Amino acid sequence: LLSQAVQAYREALTVRTREALPRDWAATQNNLGIVLREQGIRTQGEAGTQLLSQAVQAYREALTVRTREALPRDWAATQNNLGIVLSDQGIRTQGEAGTQLLSQAVQAYRDVLEIDSDNEQSYQAAAILYHEFLFAFHDALTVHQQWLQRHSDDLSARASFAEAHFTTGRFAEAEQQLAALMTHNDLEPGTRVGLQGIRIANWLALHEIYQARIIGEELLALLDKLPADFEPGWHFSGAKYYVNQEPQLAAQREVLLDLLTALEEKDAVQRRRVLESVMERIKAMQSNLH
Repeated sequence: LLSQAVQAYREALTVRTREALPRDWAATQNNLGIVLREQGIRTQGEAGTQLLSQAVQAYREALTVRTREALPRDWAATQNNLGIVLSDQGIRTQGEAGTQLLSQAVQAYRDVLEIDSDNEQSYQAAAILYHEFLFAFHDALTVHQQWLQRHSDDLSARASFAEAHFTTGRFAEAEQQLAALMTHNDLEPGTRVGLQGIRIANWLALHEIYQARIIGEELLALLDKLPADFEPGWHFSGAKYYVNQEPQLAAQREVLLDLLTALEEKDAVQRRRVLESVMERIKAMQSNLH
């Protein structure tokens, strides 16, 4: 069906030409890009890569008519679509080439936010790419800050903003934000678990071992109350990269990485086993201080 849709759009472009019907032509190019992208993500290997490249080309063609000046809403929609497919390409591509594609994707999203500052999809995508893939933590912090200026009640954004304070070494500020977030009764369980994990890591970074132990005990008690099939759903790629790279965390690195990895674990038994081991090691750290 997708192949038929691609063929139909290509045939439509022979009638809806850029010269005769520029806006219709651009809309068709945009729709062609959507279908090519869908084909591409469903197709493995080089064939999938080629389809994604064709989707990028279709979007870029559409943007020659859907300009920011003439058609800002259409331009923003196509820019967002371009960001999506560039992200797909970047995640598939290794090395510097992949990084370049992800950087282009995040720029597409930020361009959208310049004229549509309430576009939640573009905000979330830009923030995730910066923090979890490009490890550009200061840029992630800026994106969150700009979003929260207009959406201060967005708890998910506030949670990610707090994590970005941790990954930019703003440990004291991170704890202030994390503590405030934990007072919200309507936090999703997965978010609450993730935030507690960041709090433990943050207290360890501050060399406050006792506080880390207290939060760890609260985390284990929280997990005890959740269903056996609970999956945290929080990914710590960015935080783990930061822990690996930050010299001042060298002494705590192993326990921090085990903590964050455990909180990504889907198997409840394995997650519990590793977390209990982490807590024993934190207790040992505390004992060594006396």
